[in-house]
Amino acid sequence: MQRPVINVAFGIDQSYIPQLRVVMRSIETRNERNPLRFFVFHDGIDAASRAQVSTQRATIEWIQICDPILLGFDAHRPSMSRATYFRLMIPRFMPPDVSRAIYLDSDLILQSDIAELWDFDLGAHALGAVVDAGLNPRDFAARYGLPAQGRYFNAGVLLLDVQKLRADQSFDHTIALLASNVYDYDDQDALNISFWNRWTSIPPHWNFQRNFLYEKFATWTALTRSAPRPKIIHFTDATKPWRRDEWHPLAWLYLKELRGAEFGLSLLRNAGIGFKTRLKWRLRWLLWNFRCFCRWNLGLQ
Repeated sequence: MQRPVINVAFGIDQSYIPQLRVVMRSIETRNERNPLRFFVFHDGIDAASRAQVSTQRATIEWIQICDPILLGFDAHRPSMSRATYFRLMIPRFMPPDVSRAIYLDSDLILQSDIAELWDFDLGAHALGAVVDAGLNPRDFAARYGLPAQGRYFNAGVLLLDVQKLRADQSFDHTIALLASNVYDYDDQDALNISFWNRWTSIPPHWNFQRNFLYEKFATWTALTRSAPRPKIIHFTDATKPWRRDEWHPLAWLYLKELRGAEFGLSLLRNAGIGFKTRLKWRLRWLLWNFRCFCRWNLGLQ
């Protein structure tokens, strides 16, 4: 039986071309059964830069955003750009034959077959996501007049029923909120308002965020068992694995994705990541795995 085509959408600007290549590569190397179809939403990436992005098995479709309202939005955090808003155009500009899609930020890597996420059951909802470990949902609900019982999701990994989103126009409602309000986390906040108590929770290993590393968060006990081998590692916040100041214990796995890629060496060179930094990151990763082993198997903290 022929496997379904997996539609994956990204939203980037010119500066994120190298990172896009990394995440695409991490998807392709772990998917053997399904055809892949990549959609890149952008604001005017030139032809030369597009030519740098190639895949072995996937098709790539470039969709330029020209909406004046969306292009007028600014990101309000230093680690973000206006490209974060491009995911809101998925229901409007995805081809009519696309009824389901996965949206991914470009500061992450896959560690498992994306088909597992694709097959996840959304139930009656149009959006699936992973809870955001770094934000208190009660505080968020109180601030925006939402029901106290609810959860706040991270929008870096989204499983979308595009057909339902076209019908209910929830993303258009999100854009309307952004046009009249300023939010701390931009469209992620607006999406959470639009979908409050109307989204399906996906297991946390599909969006392992930096905040999951902090024991002070209530999610730590429940989520730590997915830590050493999460299915998607999301390098949230300002520090990134293509910068020398990255401290994430799983940053070594990002470097491993660059092995054998023609663009990997130049990405490391431009970031000033040399042998000593790579060695430090590898040791940090080994220590992290040892720590998790002790926690789970020996009961040590």
